[in-house]
Amino acid sequence: MEREETLENRGPVTLFVDGVEVTVPAGSTILEAAAATGIRVPTLCDHPALKPRAACRLCVVECDGGHRLKAACATEVYEGARVATKSRELLNLRRTVLRLILSNHPDECPVCERNLNCELQTLAREFGIPRLPFREEFPKTPDEKDSGDILRNPDKCVKCGRCVAVCREIQGVEAAGDFGRSRDYGPGTPFGEELADGPCVACGECVLACPVGALRERDDSGAVLKALDEAGKVKVALLSPEVAPGLEDALGCPRGSVGAGGTITALKRTGFERVFGRDAFLALSALEEAGMFLSSEAPDKPFVSLCSPRAESFLIRGLPGDSVIVSKAPNPDGIFGGIFGEAIAASFLPCVARKSGKESKNPGAGAGEVRGLTFALNSRELARLAKVRGFDLAGLPPSDFDVPPEAARVPKNARGIPEGAREDFARIARAIFALDAEGERGRPFSALRARNAGRVRTLALSGGKTADFVLVFGTLEAKRVLGEKAKGVARPTRVKVMSCPRGCAGGGGQVRETVRAFPREPESGGFAAPGERGEPWNPPELPGEKELLARLFGGAEG
Repeated sequence: MEREETLENRGPVTLFVDGVEVTVPAGSTILEAAAATGIRVPTLCDHPALKPRAACRLCVVECDGGHRLKAACATEVYEGARVATKSRELLNLRRTVLRLILSNHPDECPVCERNLNCELQTLAREFGIPRLPFREEFPKTPDEKDSGDILRNPDKCVKCGRCVAVCREIQGVEAAGDFGRSRDYGPGTPFGEELADGPCVACGECVLACPVGALRERDDSGAVLKALDEAGKVKVALLSPEVAPGLEDALGCPRGSVGAGGTITALKRTGFERVFGRDAFLALSALEEAGMFLSSEAPDKPFVSLCSPRAESFLIRGLPGDSVIVSKAPNPDGIFGGIFGEAIAASFLPCVARKSGKESKNPGAGAGEVRGLTFALNSRELARLAKVRGFDLAGLPPSDFDVPPEAARVPKNARGIPEGAREDFARIARAIFALDAEGERGRPFSALRARNAGRVRTLALSGGKTADFVLVFGTLEAKRVLGEKAKGVARPTRVKVMSCPRGCAGGGGQVRETVRAFPREPESGGFAAPGERGEPWNPPELPGEKELLARLFGGAEG
C-alpha cells in the first residue's frame, strides 16, 4: 500500500525507447514502456499477472548507452532513460540464449501438444534459428502422471517459473516450488511427491501459464472417439456454452460463427446421439441445494458449495472443525452422470478439475462428485475432436439442445419442503442458479492479481428475514473469505467457490487464445450488481421453473 501511494505521488515518467518518446505511469517496467510504443521485447518468463522473475534473460536491454544489460521485465522506468532494445549486440545475445534453451529441449515439435502454439517455437522461428550449433543430450524423463489430470514432462521445461508463480501468487496453493541448483534447477514438488499427494486442486492454471508443452492435461479425446464406436450403448453429451468461444478460437473461426448451435451439430456428427444444455441440469442442482440450505440447522455457519473435490479438500481442511457446512448437493455433471450412468456420458466444460471429480470414489464427496460420468473433457479436447473429424464448424447448420428426460425433472433431495416455506425455497433456488451461472460464465478482470473479497448479494425472504449469497473466484480469495466467514455469520450465508480465478469460461481447460482475449475491466469498481452491498436482489426465474415446482409440489409454487 505504501509503495502504491509513493508511485501515485511520483506522477508519470517520460523516457525514450529506441528513440521514441513515451510517457508511462510511475512504477511501469521498461517492458511495458516498450509495449506502449508498439515495440515487443521477447520474453519467455514474463506474465502480466505475475511478479517479474527475470529468469529467461531474453528481454535484456541497454540503458543510457551503458554496457550493463538490464532485464526489461524487472527494471522500472526512470525519467529521461534512453533504452535500446534492437541493437545488433542484443539480437545476437538473444539468439545465443535461445540456442542454449533449445539445446536442452526435445526436438519433437511435430508431435508436441503445443505445436504451432508454443512460445519457444514462435521465438525460434522469429529469430531465424534453423539449426543448433551445439546440442547436449540428457536422459529422457517420462511423463509424470501426477494428479491423473495434469501431466508433466521435465524435458520440455524451460525453467521460466511461471507454473510455480501462478500456483503461489494467483491461487495461493503452493503445490509446486523451485528446487535444485544450476543445471538441476527447476520446478517440482516437495520431496518429489506426486501432485495428487499434495495440495494441488487440479485447477489447470499452471497448464495455461506454461509457455511450452511441459505441462498438459490428460487428453481423453482419443478414448472418447474409441468409445463412440462401441455398439449397443447410448451416447450422450452435456455441453456448457462456455466452450464455444474456445472452439472458435482453436479452429480459426470468427467469433460468433459457431456458437452453441454449431457445437451441438459437431457433437452429434461426431457420434453423440443426444446433446443437453448445462443450464437445465444447473437448475436441478440449484433446487437440490436450495432444499439443503433452507433446512440447515446451523444458520450461524456459512453454507459452502465448491466446484471440485480437490478444491473442497484444500480449502476445508484449513478451517477449524465444523466451522462451515459443506454442500453435498451434486453439481450438474453429477446429476447428468447419475441419470445416464449406463450410457457413454461425456461432459464438456472449460475445466481440468472435473476430471478428478469424475474419478472420485468417496461416497461422501461434495459438489465435485460426478460418478457415472464416463468422460469429462475440456475445451481443448473438444477442439481436438473437431479437428480429427475435419469439421468446417463455421459451415455447420446450428442445432438445438435435446429436451432432458423425465428422470431429470424431479430433484430427489428437494422434496419435503413445508408449504409455508415454498416461496423462500423458490427464491433461494433462483439465487443459487443465478450465482452459479455467473460463476461459470466467468468474471472480467484487469489482471489476475486483482482481488475481490467476494460478490455479496442479499436476498429478501419471508418474515423480514434475509440471506446472503457470496460468489468467490480463485482459491486464494476463497481462503481469505472462508477464513473470515468461518468465525460466524450474522444471517444465513451461502458461499459459492469457483476454483479458477476467471471462473469456468476462463478456466484451466479453456483454449489459451480465448483466455488471452478474456474481457478485462478496471480493478476498482466493475463488480457492482443488483443485490450487492446490501441492496435488494431479485434473481430471475430458473429455466423451466414453473414446471419444476409443479412436479415437486403438485402445482403449488408457494
